Amino acid sequence: MKYLILLFLYSFPSHAIFQKVYQGYLDSDHLKQLTIEKSIYEADYDIGLNKHEWQLSLSANNSDSFLTSLYAFQSQQTIVKSLALGLSKSSYRFGSLSFEHSQAEYDISNWTQTNLNSFEDDHVYEGRNKITYAYEFLNDMERLNWDLLQIQNDLNKVSHEKNLQSLHYDFFTTYLSAKARILLDRLYNEAELEAKKRVSMVGRRVRDGLSRRFELKQAELSLLTQEETTIKNMGLLRESIRAIENIIGVEIDPVNYKLVTWSEKSVDNYKYLFYDIKFLDLEQLAKANELNELTISQFEETINHTLNLSLSYTSNAYNIDQGKAISDSHFGNVNDEAVVALTYSLPLGRGRLNSQRAKLLRQKTQNDLKSKNLSSELKTKSEILQENIKRYSSALNIVKKKLAAAEISLKDHKKLYPRGQVSFEELLNAEQALINAKISRTNMLLLYEQSVAQLAFLTGNMVKLLSQYQD
Repeated sequence: MKYLILLFLYSFPSHAIFQKVYQGYLDSDHLKQLTIEKSIYEADYDIGLNKHEWQLSLSANNSDSFLTSLYAFQSQQTIVKSLALGLSKSSYRFGSLSFEHSQAEYDISNWTQTNLNSFEDDHVYEGRNKITYAYEFLNDMERLNWDLLQIQNDLNKVSHEKNLQSLHYDFFTTYLSAKARILLDRLYNEAELEAKKRVSMVGRRVRDGLSRRFELKQAELSLLTQEETTIKNMGLLRESIRAIENIIGVEIDPVNYKLVTWSEKSVDNYKYLFYDIKFLDLEQLAKANELNELTISQFEETINHTLNLSLSYTSNAYNIDQGKAISDSHFGNVNDEAVVALTYSLPLGRGRLNSQRAKLLRQKTQNDLKSKNLSSELKTKSEILQENIKRYSSALNIVKKKLAAAEISLKDHKKLYPRGQVSFEELLNAEQALINAKISRTNMLLLYEQSVAQLAFLTGNMVKLLSQYQD
């Protein structure tokens, strides 16, 4: 897989370094793990949807009974062999339906007397069909289970989306950090090269008597300081690059560092972050609160009364011919039974249950306050980020002007120093001012795009941001 990723990365134009890295990230194990997580909760939802599937039952029974009974038919020793086939279906909202067909063979050869004089054989067969429908009027437990399934699925979707946004955010901020370190490394190496040229130049001037020896020492000290800064930044650079490599699972060749650029992007590119704002954290909490409310409702159903309606219709037939007994047992024959039953129940002793209910209600109040506070916090944070994005955009324009001024200043100092019109210290200050201006631009770009990324993550737009982002 790693070789496929490498082949895919290098199919991009050489300037599209972010697109290379991002495509590697999209095929990383981090996102694959999240994809599996999504398939798991989708499977849980399917399991819930299919909780009340059709059930097929098959039973066989053989009994030899010689119990005393008030009923004459059962007062003699009777051997019964029975077979039953049932089909049932329950549901979240519409009650339950069942159908059963049974066949039985009665061995009455040991009877000493019988009032079933119409049978001329010791073996009698029965066919029986029964259909039953039941519905609960007062208790909403199953209907609440259906609502719970839907809300849990919605919560899983929001949580998955938040995790997806979070992974993209972590990737992007890691990339920004690495990019900043690469550009700083480039600046520090340029400054180090200039410092070496300066040492060489001052050394010649000292030999020619045009500069004093302490200026050479200043130049050498400046070079050593710059070399130290370059080495320190390289350590931070490798740390950032390793973090990126760990995410995408591919080593990034240092030769690609030179491809890294950082273009300034107008605030207008991110207008979608300022309008129609939604907060995934708030959506997640709202769904969690809905689940909590459903839990309260479910709990109330456990201490609530119930009223169950049951309707059943049964028909049967007896005959010494098994086939005749089965055919005569169809619905609508004269031998049938219709039953309508209402069952009402009222639980007693609610002390412990009421205490539990009070606890759940307090948790609901706590969650409502948490939701309110979080809404205020997220709104304030998003407003601050919007202000910062505009503020950093303005600061970039200032840095651009500083950079232009520092370049002109250094150019003039380099012309004036050989003529002795500016001091060596003034020349060093001019060079440092240019370096600082370039560093400020990189750091300001980092602050600007970090704020953009934070707002995108806060509003659930990280995936959209990265799909449009270019270096």
